[in-house]
Amino acid sequence: MSFTGKAWRFLVTIKDGLVLIFMLLFFGGVYALLSASPNAGGNNGGALVLALNGSIVEQAEQADPAALLSGAVPMSGQYRLRDLVHALETAAKDDDIKTVVLDLDGFAGGGQTSLSRVAEALAAVRKAGKPVLSFATGYSDDAYQ
Repeated sequence: MSFTGKAWRFLVTIKDGLVLIFMLLFFGGVYALLSASPNAGGNNGGALVLALNGSIVEQAEQADPAALLSGAVPMSGQYRLRDLVHALETAAKDDDIKTVVLDLDGFAGGGQTSLSRVAEALAAVRKAGKPVLSFATGYSDDAYQ
């Protein structure tokens, strides 16, 4: 009994050591994958695409929690003016953004003041030497402006 007990303990010790080594290798590999930066130096610039499917508002309305749970929330969105202007002003200063694209297919418009402020931000993007492209299937009066 003594020999088989020692042999068993020896085999369990080897198993525990191998499990520990494999666990350290596994979690080390997971850490290496999660901490690696993908394609760190490969950014040659791109476009800021703003797909506006809704209207520009000063303050977006809060959705009713019951409507959120039932799925009765309308699909058209509301975009805060300050967020849109901030994105455009940042794009004007960012060297990685080469152009701004406006997808106005679902654009529902906004107030005259809001559209004038967005136009000023778009003018700042153009002044920075970056083209501004816009497209839609059909334009409403607000979207055209």
